[in-house]
Amino acid sequence: MRKCAHAQVRRSGIGFRLVGNLSFTLGGELMVGKPEWLRELEEKQSAKLIADSQAQEISASHKRILDAEINDLWERVRKRLEEIVASAELHGVRFATNRDGENILHVSAHPSASANPSRVITVIFQPSKYAFEVMERGRVEKSVFVVVSNGKLALSDGHNDIPRNEMDGLDDVICRRLLEPFMQTYTQEASVWQRL
Repeated sequence: MRKCAHAQVRRSGIGFRLVGNLSFTLGGELMVGKPEWLRELEEKQSAKLIADSQAQEISASHKRILDAEINDLWERVRKRLEEIVASAELHGVRFATNRDGENILHVSAHPSASANPSRVITVIFQPSKYAFEVMERGRVEKSVFVVVSNGKLALSDGHNDIPRNEMDGLDDVICRRLLEPFMQTYTQEASVWQRL
């Protein structure tokens, strides 16, 4: 949300008056007649810097927006991940979560007849990178970056924006991107088992 003011610079007998468009970002940063194309270029640059692990270089207005909302977003994502995992009913497998500190959530898949997990992924929230990562066997398998677009939080995979419809919240889109590849392997395995 921007507030606009008009001012003029005119020479009068004693001084000058300012003329032009002034606008202010949500955080109160002054933007003198900033055109839409320039704002879009700044947003693209910020998204790329975040994806390239250079989050400290993003613009002050984007940093304010991200810093104000990123921790609340993680709380919603973590809660939603736990709900999704608890409600999953895939044939032949059950899933569980285990918190490990503030920013780590382990998700495990257990064959129905076994207490030992067959596979474990780790979801890591990286607040300084504005990122959510999935690690498996010590390797980052997937990353979702939180960026700013049109003055609001948005998502990127590091190369492209992640589309979402307005009905889906950011937390739902993040959860799907992080969990779907992991859980999908069990639907493929189940269909193979059923054919045997």
